[in-house]
Amino acid sequence: MLVRLSEAEVEAARMLGRKRHECSLNRKSTRGLMGEDSLDLHTVGAIGEFAVAKALNLYQGFTVNNFDGPDIEPDIQVRTTRLKGGRLIMTERDEPFQKYVLVVGEEPELDVVGWVWGFEGQEKKWLTDPKNNRPPAYFVPRDALRPIETLHAG
Repeated sequence: MLVRLSEAEVEAARMLGRKRHECSLNRKSTRGLMGEDSLDLHTVGAIGEFAVAKALNLYQGFTVNNFDGPDIEPDIQVRTTRLKGGRLIMTERDEPFQKYVLVVGEEPELDVVGWVWGFEGQEKKWLTDPKNNRPPAYFVPRDALRPIETLHAG
């Protein structure tokens, strides 16, 4: 589902990304990334969350320092990539009974591709070691995702 964010929504997401970046620096937690890479990671993530909230007609929530909770209440985690062929990336730490949504593209127009339950995305067949100094992760292909129209919050 293609979602077009307004200028105001993009700017609000950028502000949220900056705030998350600042808080991560204060906690000394940047997921192994420093400086602009960390800022970009937080900004892209916030923009993806805005797109999912808009697609599903849900409140975005504007959470900061919410490391263990959902991106969108009550149970939605958003994974965003600029890569057109990007896959949904999950880890061992991800909650099995939350919903994981893949968003692809760049603002203002993003593709909210689809979703899976955490336990569905954590199948051994998708476990890959990308050899990037990070732990192995599950790279869930798009054809394994449910259509976003079938996701219901709660």
